[in-house]
Amino acid sequence: MFVVASSKSCNRKPLPHGSRQRLHYQRVFSDRVEIHPKASQSTSKTAKAAADQGGYSQTNVNPSYENYKRDMDLQLKNSGKHFVAPRVEETHNLQKNETERISQEYKEKLPQEYRNFASAIGSFIPSDRIICDPLRTFAYGTDASFYRLNPKIVVELFDEQEVVRILKIANDMKIPVTFRAAGTSLSGQAITDSVLLKLVPSQWSNFRVSPHGEEIKLQPGIIGGQANKFLGKYDKKIGPDPATINSAFIGGIAANNSSGMCCGVSKNCYHTVQDMRLVLANGAVLDTESAESREEFKKNHPEIIRGLQKLGDQVKDNAQLREKITHKYKIKNTTGYALNSLVDYHDPIDILKHLVIGSEGTLAFISNITLKTVPEYKNKASALVLFPDVTAASRAVTALKSEKLPVDAVELMDRASLRAVENTGIARSDLGDRVSALLIDTRAESGSELENNIQVITKRLSQIELVEPISFTQDPDHIDKLWAVRKGLYPAVGAMRKKGTIVIIEDVAVPIDRLEQMVIDLQDLFKKYKYDDALVLGHALEGNLHVIFSQDLEKQEYIDIYHKVMDEMCDMVATKHGGSLKAEHGTGRNIAPYVELEWGKDLYEVMWQLKEILDPNFILSPGVLLNRDKQVIVKDLKAMPTAHELIDHCVECGMCESQCPSRELTLTPRQRIVLWREMERLRNSDPTSQTLKDLELLSKEFDYEGNKTCAADGMCATTCPVSINTGELIKYQRAQNANKSQRAQKLADAIAARFDSSVELGRAVLYMANLGHRILGTNLMYTVSNGITNLGKRILDLDVPKWNSSLPKASQNLLVNEKSRFDPTPRDSQVPSVVYFPSCMARIMGPSQSDGDKDSLHRVVITLLEKAGVNVIWPKNVQSGCCGLAFQSKGFPAQAEIKLSEMEQTLWHASDGGRIPILCDTSPCTLQFRNNLKDRFFAKSILDPIQFSQKYLIPNLEFPEDRKISEEVLVHATCSSKKLGVGPKALTQLVQNCCQKEVADSGVSCCGMAGDLGLTVPELPQSALKGLVSANPKFRDGYSTSRSCEIGLSLHSGVDFRNIFYLLDATSVPKSKTEQEQ
Repeated sequence: MFVVASSKSCNRKPLPHGSRQRLHYQRVFSDRVEIHPKASQSTSKTAKAAADQGGYSQTNVNPSYENYKRDMDLQLKNSGKHFVAPRVEETHNLQKNETERISQEYKEKLPQEYRNFASAIGSFIPSDRIICDPLRTFAYGTDASFYRLNPKIVVELFDEQEVVRILKIANDMKIPVTFRAAGTSLSGQAITDSVLLKLVPSQWSNFRVSPHGEEIKLQPGIIGGQANKFLGKYDKKIGPDPATINSAFIGGIAANNSSGMCCGVSKNCYHTVQDMRLVLANGAVLDTESAESREEFKKNHPEIIRGLQKLGDQVKDNAQLREKITHKYKIKNTTGYALNSLVDYHDPIDILKHLVIGSEGTLAFISNITLKTVPEYKNKASALVLFPDVTAASRAVTALKSEKLPVDAVELMDRASLRAVENTGIARSDLGDRVSALLIDTRAESGSELENNIQVITKRLSQIELVEPISFTQDPDHIDKLWAVRKGLYPAVGAMRKKGTIVIIEDVAVPIDRLEQMVIDLQDLFKKYKYDDALVLGHALEGNLHVIFSQDLEKQEYIDIYHKVMDEMCDMVATKHGGSLKAEHGTGRNIAPYVELEWGKDLYEVMWQLKEILDPNFILSPGVLLNRDKQVIVKDLKAMPTAHELIDHCVECGMCESQCPSRELTLTPRQRIVLWREMERLRNSDPTSQTLKDLELLSKEFDYEGNKTCAADGMCATTCPVSINTGELIKYQRAQNANKSQRAQKLADAIAARFDSSVELGRAVLYMANLGHRILGTNLMYTVSNGITNLGKRILDLDVPKWNSSLPKASQNLLVNEKSRFDPTPRDSQVPSVVYFPSCMARIMGPSQSDGDKDSLHRVVITLLEKAGVNVIWPKNVQSGCCGLAFQSKGFPAQAEIKLSEMEQTLWHASDGGRIPILCDTSPCTLQFRNNLKDRFFAKSILDPIQFSQKYLIPNLEFPEDRKISEEVLVHATCSSKKLGVGPKALTQLVQNCCQKEVADSGVSCCGMAGDLGLTVPELPQSALKGLVSANPKFRDGYSTSRSCEIGLSLHSGVDFRNIFYLLDATSVPKSKTEQEQ
């Protein structure tokens, strides 16, 4: 299906460093269904073989599936999941085989009905995607809620066909299943003690945007924020905007009918859904976009059609029920099923389509959804408006709502909420105890309209008592900070909570005229039960309030108090104020017992009838949305034991997971923390034989799943609202392991002491590897390398780096001699100078074998600096210099500190204490210096390639049009660049100077190479870079700022990546003296 095109030169003029030839990859479509490589072994089984496993053969799949699949592949934009990368042999066979052996062992211990289920789905799901081992099932036993249920089986889903067949089997066997998207649900919707069906996001990431962006068709594995990026060029966005939009999947957003801050009632999924493709509990498929599918569904499933029609008619004919439903949906409401569908629609298909929205996976699986989009205005302004008390704030909300003032979002924060974010600088610490705030957002199509909005809002609110004058900001960075702080309030409370407690968030809505009293009642309730840390905040314009508080669940007395609080709060909201017990977070396990309280007996029974019509065997997430067990709210509660100061503040919200390169290979940061907590709990428990056995098993599996496949890049901290860096925890574990090995410590000491010799050894290894490649050829070289790697693991227990076809040649010698300058230039010198420190990667690794550029990076940098008229100063003993990152990432902090201190002294001297800027050609090394040098002011003088180029090269170079690259170029901002504040935007702007066409960003969070980790665990970058490949071969060249990252990016994308200095040198000429003088 995908072929490798023959080698040919790129269609642009040769770069000054020589033309380059490289295999490129062409995407070829056929009229067959495309199957992911990992699934090919199972999908190629004959229908007869599948039938032998219980009759669940390919012929049982809905016949329209192939047409649907072809449509998704040919018409939707593709994330690159079908790209066939160059051969990469996995080196983790020993560890992975052991994990699968354990999984198989525990599969055999399952109850008979689950063994039968696993056997039946094993006819078409590969064994490595049927997970039963205790480590991974425990890892999937939690979501963002305070419940824990460990699944017996976890199945990784690749496509709709698998969903259809699995649901048919589960329905026939009456095995309950629960779907899991991102697992950011707050009410326990994504956990089960039965079978968990986990979407693998890279396999569910197709989308299609209509010509003018009015609609977008999405598969459920796409993150909400990504959908908005797809729509950005149309100035559109999806309606829902939950706080977790950059983490939550579209499938979960639709299944929970999530809304958010700007969404209100009219822009949620219920009101913006155009069509969807569903798989029901019995495996039936309905595509509401297809008239043929609608008619076929009506013909084949008359009992569902009749049941929905009958219920719809009953509700419409009952004026009391009809009016109650209409009244309750005037405000936000996600309690129970979307009963408004029975009132709003007559066609049973349309009823079903809207009924599935907010059903939390209990009625059907959403295979794709088409949403109508809403405008995304570029002109925005925000203000944090302070009021003396909640009464004044509530009056302001009423005025904004009733007078229809031009506001897009209004967020209420009580005094406790403001106190929780004082450390961010957006709220003063000297505010009165009763002060409340409104965070207001206004948007407009034009700048003048925005200014008018600001004036209107300011004038009206100034008539209400304020703590200080209103001040709107239009600065995008400040606006982002304001809203990021608001979105981070939930985990911020988690960071302040007492260790060992959990964080609970409840989500209610009341009519706007009840808002003030509702806030006061909630505050009184929490004072009554001494919840001193409770916050009240929310989307005030919709009367939607969130209550956040910490809860101790270790003792029964505390659990009883929590139950009383929930009873009283639900009665207060539903009975006293006529509100919604759930406004946007979904019902979940903790509100399921109270659904009848809000809706009354008659409508509650209507919900049960809907469930029975669509899922008569109750296999889809039973107990999640409807539950007659009134005690379920206090069952299966999650423990949060103290584990380590680095992670004790984690609330397991899951916002980190989208950044993790190992998320589809092994574990995510949240799961590493979950397992670390469990292992610490076992270590601190009574040492019974079972406890010791459990600890040994988890520790053994965690070594690969949690430790060796963690890039430790810290990208998880960038989206964690409390900045928890799980990588630091793994480095801590690696240091513990290294301390136990005298051999490892001695080797690290020796390398640190003779680092120049280690660099030379690295060059020699690369030289021999390239020589071997030329002699043996690619295939035989892979075989030999595999043998060496496996031998090293079996005999010496060493992780030997693995050769691959993108591994570069050895670097050239540094151009350092007796004539080189090692001392700072005089202070009165008119010639700009720079201290250049070439990283050890640049000193070891040269260009790739297929690269036409023969010069190593450090030589290109020297040429470029000379072209820009910059004087070069070398650090003394540069050959033995090291920032310490290589030691630190492997668990040798002492050796890392030694090398770092050496370099600090050397660079201090060469730069005259930081007077002269210091250039490091590799971003990760720059970040290491910036974060760890003792002199923080001096550390700021060290610049990465992007920073240095922007400040010192671009102003002193010209980029003639005829030297610019005429082809499309891809760039990748490294993890370190992003942390340095020069991420994709800065890199794209820099590279745009060298290109005629618009530069594209890779969109990859982390490539997974993590220095040389990607050479010892190549399956990590292979997994992390699944989504990099373009749908067509338009990209030939890519640029980044880390040699190891460039190796992984080149190997797994078919795009030749190298350092941006190559591009800057190839496309620039010295600026004329006249221009420099000007």
